[in-house]
Amino acid sequence: MFLFEEDDIKNFILKMLFSIVLILVLIIALQVIKKIIKPLVNKNLILKNVLNEGKRETLNSLFDSIILFLSIILGIISLVYIWLGPVSLGLATILGVAAGVSLQNFIKDIISGLLIIIEDQFKVGDFIEIENKQGTVTKLTLRSTEFKDPNGSIHIIPNSLITKLTNFSKGHGRILVEIIISNKNNINTVMMILNEFCMIYENPDLITRPTVHFSSVKETSMLIKVIAFSNFTKFREIEEELRIKIIKLLDEFGVKFA
Repeated sequence: MFLFEEDDIKNFILKMLFSIVLILVLIIALQVIKKIIKPLVNKNLILKNVLNEGKRETLNSLFDSIILFLSIILGIISLVYIWLGPVSLGLATILGVAAGVSLQNFIKDIISGLLIIIEDQFKVGDFIEIENKQGTVTKLTLRSTEFKDPNGSIHIIPNSLITKLTNFSKGHGRILVEIIISNKNNINTVMMILNEFCMIYENPDLITRPTVHFSSVKETSMLIKVIAFSNFTKFREIEEELRIKIIKLLDEFGVKFA
């Protein structure tokens, strides 16, 4: 005795065929729409004047995500309609809406990512702070931002959750080189050596020329600080270069370090 009637089997096969055809049509339509939209964005003279190539590619990614989102909802509604019939069209709509609600954060992330890129809030390589976490941006997508803190930890934050942002790279970086020397040295001689060095030191990323400051003296040592300001993205590199050059210079003059 068969569990299913012949008509039931035929209906099942027919629904399977319709479902497969539907999925194929959606996939093909998705690819066709992508190929139509991308040239329209790239060839649009207005967008070319407003957005650079990278931002136009981001806009294309946004359209791809929206089309995919709509295709998923349409697919869910259509499949439920095929398998459960017209009576369940309301259910299909509810399921489609539920899917849309579940993807709300996904869409919010994409829109937020687009705004970040278009408004140039930050980019890869910038040093930023989000929710009291600081680090250098290593990856920026429409959905999330990835940055690496000084300890090496990687933080990944959905773009829609970025509500408070500080971009240090849009400001100046403070260069500070501290030199601790023995108090047996002649401080006037050391200061003269450092001042002459700072007068001739050149770096295209410097905003202010390095200045020398006699900071403090202790029982066996003296503290000298060299301070300057540069482009934030370069200040650590310049600071390290200055430190190496200053130590080498003082060593050549026989200055004793503490």
